[in-house]
Amino acid sequence: MTLSHEQKLQFQSKIDTAPKAIQPIATALLQYMDTRDYNIEQQIADLKITTLEELFTGPLVDVLALFSSQERAQNIKKLALRYDTTMFQTGILRRSFRSAQPVQDHLFQCLQLIEEMLTFEEINLQELLTNHSQYEHGTYPNYSSYVMKQENIKVMPFNVFEQLLAEELSLQNPAIEEAIENILFDEHQSSFFGYPLIKGIFKSTNSRLHEALGKLLVAAARQEGLRQAIVENIDHGTLDAQLTIMKLIQEHQLTRFSSVIRAVDTWMGLGYNSFENQKITEEVLSLAIQAIENDNFTKELLQSERTIDIYVALWAISTKDYTQLE
Repeated sequence: MTLSHEQKLQFQSKIDTAPKAIQPIATALLQYMDTRDYNIEQQIADLKITTLEELFTGPLVDVLALFSSQERAQNIKKLALRYDTTMFQTGILRRSFRSAQPVQDHLFQCLQLIEEMLTFEEINLQELLTNHSQYEHGTYPNYSSYVMKQENIKVMPFNVFEQLLAEELSLQNPAIEEAIENILFDEHQSSFFGYPLIKGIFKSTNSRLHEALGKLLVAAARQEGLRQAIVENIDHGTLDAQLTIMKLIQEHQLTRFSSVIRAVDTWMGLGYNSFENQKITEEVLSLAIQAIENDNFTKELLQSERTIDIYVALWAISTKDYTQLE
């Protein structure tokens, strides 16, 4: 995402009149947004901070207020802090790992969020969910994806939408919950039901909506596309959300479906379609659930002579906090 000439001039004029103490990091942020200059990484490393709370309390939040407003700066901070509970890699080759060193591992997710929230107009989430239209998935050479309103109006990038939805659902905002349930249980399967909505729900701490997605998953029957959309995205959320759906898969023996086998394979990082049959998938899923819930069981797996036991144990440790691997 490259800034327009007008945006660049606007941000630069604010830097020119800013207190000298924040000018270096403000300049580094502008250069990152405009040309993907990564000097911002060193600027933040020099601050010697370890938590996202510290990152968004120091000079960076002053820069965000400079570039926008105090209110928007606090909104960016609120959404960025949610990365603490989610994994830091994305894509089909991702590892479903979480981290106790969020400034290092979530920095570029935070920078993406900052850039997108500084360059798009804010919109009321309830209004968007009520009057939604569609998604625009990025294609070569620009892979940015957006939530759309009406026909051609880009409202907000997926990343912002997911974080904002997760925040409101975690606060158990009744209006947002109702709007989401209307989309989920629309008998005509609204086009707005897609990966961004699913990820936003799983990133929240709203167990009731996690269970609602679970009900859809169990009821999917021959809707392989719906099943795939749900199961392939559970690791994008909180560990509690992930565990809820993993148990549901086990309880209802959903590993009989190919999309679920592929999803388990994706979370575990064993290589696309590496599982050859349902029984192996069921065993690995069972081990993974027990390992996540019981640290002593994880230790037992580490002492096993079976490679798959050791692998599952290492995965379970990493999906909580990969920095605990010795």
